[in-house]
Amino acid sequence: MKKTREELREELRQKSESLIESILDWYEANENPTMSQIEAQVLSIREKVGQETAQQLIQAQEAVRPPTAPLCPRCQQAMRAKGNKTKRIDGFIGTMVIQRAYYYCPTCQEGLFPPG
Repeated sequence: MKKTREELREELRQKSESLIESILDWYEANENPTMSQIEAQVLSIREKVGQETAQQLIQAQEAVRPPTAPLCPRCQQAMRAKGNKTKRIDGFIGTMVIQRAYYYCPTCQEGLFPPG
């Protein structure tokens, strides 16, 4: 089911707040951290926020536009949906874990995890 803008915003806000709390905990636990240490922590948080945001929006894409059954690359027959599969994807902003529909061709016995 498609998530509303408000639901996505709330999930992203909660994740961001959790990451902010973690960097504040780190800051309080480290007396007089150097500029390099602070920058490293901030960059780590920035990366995590970016990955989480991208992952949430990519995941929401399929709910907005459910994919039509693809044709088998080998025999060109319509493939059948076999549920969802989880896949780790390396993108520009790092590794994300997404779920997408998995398709199977009963004729060729080949599976397909559509790109997103």
